[in-house]
Amino acid sequence: MNVSVCLIVGIVSIVNSGVFIGAWTDGQQQRANFHSEMTKNRSFRTKIDKSQVS
Repeated sequence: MNVSVCLIVGIVSIVNSGVFIGAWTDGQQQRANFHSEMTKNRSFRTKIDKSQVS
């Protein structure tokens, strides 16, 4: 019983996080999101700050 509860909680957590980060979008939606985003916003979002990298 305890294992099944942990399994259900884990699956619900994975599905929930996937919904909120937009992991389950089709190719057409990803392409539309990419082309509707401004270049400076995309570079800001994907930039790695050198102070955070050791």
